[in-house]
Amino acid sequence: MAKIVEARLTDEFIGSAGIPGIIHSKFRTVLNILFRMPTGSSRLITIITPGTKGIPDSITVTEKYFARISLLPIGSKLLCKNLIIVFENIPETLEGNIHCLRQSELVIKSTVEKMLGTPNFVHYFKELELLSIKYCRNNGFSIWNIQRKNQIATDMQSFAKAWLKHDIAGMETILLKHIGRGIGLTPSCDDAFLGMIAVFSAARLYADTPVETIEKGLRCWKDLLAIESLTPLAKLLINRTTDVSLKYLCCSQEGRFSDAVINLMGAIFSETGENLEIYMESVALVGESSGMDLLFGTEIACLELGKTLDYAKNDF
Repeated sequence: MAKIVEARLTDEFIGSAGIPGIIHSKFRTVLNILFRMPTGSSRLITIITPGTKGIPDSITVTEKYFARISLLPIGSKLLCKNLIIVFENIPETLEGNIHCLRQSELVIKSTVEKMLGTPNFVHYFKELELLSIKYCRNNGFSIWNIQRKNQIATDMQSFAKAWLKHDIAGMETILLKHIGRGIGLTPSCDDAFLGMIAVFSAARLYADTPVETIEKGLRCWKDLLAIESLTPLAKLLINRTTDVSLKYLCCSQEGRFSDAVINLMGAIFSETGENLEIYMESVALVGESSGMDLLFGTEIACLELGKTLDYAKNDF
């Protein structure tokens, strides 16, 4: 018997009915399992080792057990029942605690008291510029010529403006236009949208943050459109991007993000910007360009949110 170190799963996995699955894809440090859920769409769950940052829809196992299951070929079958996982070609079971961890909100409870509703956007933009210089890291948008890059940036700004106006149709049109575009296992545009979703989801936590009255009568950030208002992304974006990218986008619609993204949001929306540099760096170093792509999206969302604040008029 091997133990699950941590399970970041939703309650569907606690049920007594067995959920069949297969090994979907394998990489050096992660392994993805595709589960055929009893109801709804399939779920892609990532198996990681304790050294990997916590991510939504993941199961953490020991390095020794990870090495064992990594030897199994793609397509290998397994069955999950009450967080007891049986791989077809491994005799021992993988057993976990019945209590599943769920990131149902963007809040980190240990830091929410420090989030005072006066976002440190100006500090964030300065740090983002320094970060790019420090690592000389281009984001995935650097593969395009200047005209294409400018058009994508303009469309993403329109996505953010549509969000502020509660324009669901406009948001979905732009998503469908750009999802799946760019380099990476999670394409560049997808990562940028993920960053925007994180920022706007975080902003809704600050109900007492006053803003200018704009179209649709937005008076404070609690009135922001919830991402759940869109068509379920599993349905809207099916067959438009990679399975891995769709997983993270679907998780974001449920309010579930990686530890790195949650920590970054906590720093952006705190008055002091405590540990901002550390958390930005943690995100920036993810993947070849994924982290920088996500920061590109957060920059656009922060810029548009900043325009709604009285104090920000002279800073943006």
